[in-house]
Amino acid sequence: MSTDGATRRQIKPKILRLYFGESKKYMEKSGGKISFDFDDLCRTYRFHFVNQAALLMQFTEVHRGSLPKCKTEQEKVFLAQLGQLRLMALHAVDDMMEIWDDLNMENLL
Repeated sequence: MSTDGATRRQIKPKILRLYFGESKKYMEKSGGKISFDFDDLCRTYRFHFVNQAALLMQFTEVHRGSLPKCKTEQEKVFLAQLGQLRLMALHAVDDMMEIWDDLNMENLL
């Protein structure tokens, strides 16, 4: 698992697809009319995403302390991957904040 630029470029479109997928659901529920509050959707989705990333980081932090106690190579690999997940979560939160700011700016224009 890598957190290089290519991986970060793959994460951003996934976040956008998820975001616009949510807005499409809102539109379908309202009979095709745009009757949802765009800002509210931004805030809700941003909160949900950041919350999920925080839970992942909390989980990895708890397990990271177990690294010196690892006995098998498989346990060491698992904990190293958790560390990578933690980094990816941090990068993804960073990217989500940028996207959210960009979307807010577009909404203001």
